Amino acid sequence: MTITPADVLGQLTDIIHEVSGNPRSAVGLDHSLRDDLDIDSLGKSEMVAAVEQRFGVDISAEDERHLTSVGGFVDYLTSRCS
Repeated sequence: MTITPADVLGQLTDIIHEVSGNPRSAVGLDHSLRDDLDIDSLGKSEMVAAVEQRFGVDISAEDERHLTSVGGFVDYLTSRCS
């Protein structure tokens, strides 16, 4: 089964809401985790752990450093899960 970017965004939005408390409606593809959603390094680590568990992927520390936006996560997960 192929996962679509819309599927990834929906699940990622749930994770961001659970980790940060941001309303689901506040999460957009062009949003920066830190600047727009106020997710600090600890929140990002919690988010990555939840993403790894939900999507069954391992995100390297190198990849994690480059994942700074919602859209970046969606693209990364769509390519890893397809």
